[in-house]
Amino acid sequence: MGPDLVSWVIPKVGGYLVKKVGDRLTQSLNKTDIEKAIEAGEKAVKEWEKELLPQQLLFYSAKPDGWNGFNKFLSQYFEHSAVLTELEKPLINLGKPDINFLRRVFQQEAEAKNIPLIQSSLQSWLEIFINAYFQHTNTYIKFQVAKQNYFEQLANWFDDVKFAGISVPGQEVEKSEKLAYIFVMGLCIRLFRNICVLRKLIISWRMSLILGLF
Repeated sequence: MGPDLVSWVIPKVGGYLVKKVGDRLTQSLNKTDIEKAIEAGEKAVKEWEKELLPQQLLFYSAKPDGWNGFNKFLSQYFEHSAVLTELEKPLINLGKPDINFLRRVFQQEAEAKNIPLIQSSLQSWLEIFINAYFQHTNTYIKFQVAKQNYFEQLANWFDDVKFAGISVPGQEVEKSEKLAYIFVMGLCIRLFRNICVLRKLIISWRMSLILGLF
């Protein structure tokens, strides 16, 4: 099978993970965040595959479609309860998914469904996917935590006041959209201040050069 035919897709299992994790989901991560993390893992693996010879590709000897096709296999693998349990770990602060365990399940499911694999590529395929997925979920979690903490501080500090022309009535309704706007505006204000400071430094430096000439 040529390299152009070895085109695989990881299914969108964000909905499965959100349902499985339920109230244990870290902070305010949602289905879209999880899907983006999975897509990051898929993209990382495909970038790595570009460096391989065609015969080194994991599914080089497998067919893409049909009951024994690798696309159906990947769909069933990533919807496997044991695999979902590993993928949910970073979403509930339980660390990184167990790559060795995921490899055993991958191997067992492939053998059961007669999916031929290029064994020398299996470990790297899974490691690259999981590392990118894990790193991406961590990035989302850190951002969500920072944003939520920022919102909570604003809600406590600015009861019934005006901030940048926006009413933030403490614990009243319709506050989330205003706080989101304030969060973005706060970042912009800090950036603008840094630019102003840099501009003053440049002007001062130029003046010192001019004065030094006379």
